[in-house]
Amino acid sequence: MQISKIEVSVLSNQTIDPPKKGKVPLSAPLTLPNWVGVTIHTQEGAVGCAFGDFPHSVELARSCIERELAPLMQGQSIHENERHFLRVTRHFGPLWAGFVARCYSLIDIAVWDLKAKSAQLTLSQFLGGVRSGISAMTVPATPLGSSAEAILSQARSSLDQGSLGILIPVGSAEPQFDADQVQHIRDELGANAWLAVDAEERFDLSTALVFSHFLDDVQADWFANPVPPNDPAGLARLAQSTVVPLAVGTSFHSIHSFREALQAGHARVLRPNPYLLGGLTPLIKICQVAELFPVSIVPDCPEPMGVHLGCGLPAVSLIPVWGAALPRLNGGPVWQKGKLTPNAQHGLGITFGND
Repeated sequence: MQISKIEVSVLSNQTIDPPKKGKVPLSAPLTLPNWVGVTIHTQEGAVGCAFGDFPHSVELARSCIERELAPLMQGQSIHENERHFLRVTRHFGPLWAGFVARCYSLIDIAVWDLKAKSAQLTLSQFLGGVRSGISAMTVPATPLGSSAEAILSQARSSLDQGSLGILIPVGSAEPQFDADQVQHIRDELGANAWLAVDAEERFDLSTALVFSHFLDDVQADWFANPVPPNDPAGLARLAQSTVVPLAVGTSFHSIHSFREALQAGHARVLRPNPYLLGGLTPLIKICQVAELFPVSIVPDCPEPMGVHLGCGLPAVSLIPVWGAALPRLNGGPVWQKGKLTPNAQHGLGITFGND
């Protein structure tokens, strides 16, 4: 199958109000990502699609995809994704990492959607079909500084359907406020529920060390992104002083960063983001290499994509649920016996809007 046309569509642009109570001042409503969709048409009439979040202007994304990337993909076979990835990264050189990679990621994901459809398989089956369902944890779409009650309220629907627990954002100006929120949520969920925090690289080492001891006490399952990635010595120190597993990788832009993290051995959870990496092609490599190390993979991507990685690849042990932040899609995964399961449609199993 050869690519004949690539279309870009804006799926949503949402805002939510800042917290009215809390310790983190926000001067304006939190803007959730602009969700952009890409549809690839082939000369044979097949259609593949993908969607992703853009913190930048959707018009910049549209221009990059339609004017810069689409001409490079015109007439290319959907079955040569490795060659396309190398060709595009070499074409853009130092400009690749960042915005261009995020734009190309949608093309790469849509190509994988087409590849699975051409084999008449779900994407999870095409990747290997290691399991029929995957456990999930909830990532609330609430601003940093929201009350524990707001976080629990936003997560309640997915918790009722089978989500194991909540990934709580921390890193406000007052660590004690963060700790109080985590303790409140732990008390509400109970001692056996899955619970983790994500500092999103906001803590310095001294704050992270103190906070890690608190997380030991509440028996947290992870401490994600505790310090900036340019502080590997700090991460090593933290790993030596806490029993809580460390999770890293949501800001990594290349497979080389994950290789270094695996070799260092300080983190027990890796969180590759396909949009930052340039698609599923590099992310799948990371998952395959991770099988050789004592780590688990929890991809940082929405559940319509994550469910296929979780059900298709052995290294993926858990996926996030971003339900409240997603655009309107047709299809997607379903809850079955407390786990997320791909629907029966081939490929990613999604379409946009009223399709």
